[in-house]
Parts: sequence; structure tokens; C-alpha cells
Amino acid sequence: MNPGSGHSVDLAVLVTREVRWFFDGPLPDAVLSWFSTADTTAELRTDWYDLRSALNGVGRKRRNGTSFDTKFRLESLEDPDLGTSLNGTAEDWVKISEPIATSSETIDDPLPIRKKLHTRRFVFQLDPRVGGDAELADLDFGSSKAWSLCIETFGDPAERGTAFDQTVARFLAETPIPDSLRFETADCASYPEWLSVLTANQDQAPV
Repeated sequence: MNPGSGHSVDLAVLVTREVRWFFDGPLPDAVLSWFSTADTTAELRTDWYDLRSALNGVGRKRRNGTSFDTKFRLESLEDPDLGTSLNGTAEDWVKISEPIATSSETIDDPLPIRKKLHTRRFVFQLDPRVGGDAELADLDFGSSKAWSLCIETFGDPAERGTAFDQTVARFLAETPIPDSLRFETADCASYPEWLSVLTANQDQAPV
């Protein structure tokens, strides 16, 4: 139930495992060419992020014009199996998604981020409802730009460990990372962590 609404709402609850890297500046053409294959899909959307929640480690946003999403970190994996070409910390998250049409959620001071998302999907051979996505995001906010690479699971939460390992392995097998491209732990962050640093840097910028 939505508190005080008097009617039930259609909440979707997902548990995922993900790892993500952020980089300042526009998405390089060479990176997009490296990532893209014939089955890459593209999506344009704007998400409005709650910076106050990000400072508390919670991911909260209005996703385009469709839903309010709230994400809570469950666990960090200190030594995930990312092969030899990726370095970072994988995390398990629970995401609660509610359609905007039935939601009373609001964001007082949102940061809109315009996204162009390039996604490749990897599914289990025996169950296409379980697998993972590799997502390359071109991010535009205000006069600034950034880009991000993410690997995230979907489907049965009990299978997220296997789904994550298989997605990473298949992604690297199909898309070897060139020596000129580095994904290091220092660049690895969740959206709340990245937004918190972004906010701190803006507050410290000279007027």
C-alpha cells in the first residue's frame, strides 16, 4: 500500500549485482565503436536524481516519465571475479520501482541527467529471463558531460552471482579491452557515490 493513499500500487522489487565506472568528459567515439556490436540497443531518456538521498548512499530518481526508482545497497563484494581487464567493486542492490501514475513521491531539488544508453544483453542459455546487461552511458547534466560503463544482472536474485560472472566473462570474450582503455577501482562507483562527489566538487568550485 502507498501510505495514506487508500489503494494498492504496483511495486516492482528487484535484487541485482552490478559494477560501474564513471569518467569525466564526453563519451569518446573510439569507446563507443569498441563497445558497439550488431545487437547493441540505444535509448534516450532523462532521469531526475535526488541529491539529498545520494549523500546518504541511497539511489533515488524519477526515471524518465515512467517510474520512481529507489535503490538500497545490500552488500559490497571486495574481490569480485572481473577477469584481468577490469578492476572494481561489485555490489548487490535492491531496487523498488513504482509507476509515476500511482506514486506520491516527489523530489524537491532534482538533478536532471540526460542519458544516451547503449546496451548489450547477455542471457542464460537455459533461461532467457536470467542474465546481465552491459551498458555504456553518455551523460549530460547542465554544462557538464560524463560517461559510464556498467555491468548489471537481471532475473532471479538467487542466480545473480552466476549471472554476473557469466555476463562479465561473455562481455570480455566478445569485447576484448584494448590497452589504451583502463577500468580501475579508482573510477568505480555507484550512482549515489558519483553524485555525492559531483555535488561536493560543484560546491567547492570557485564563483
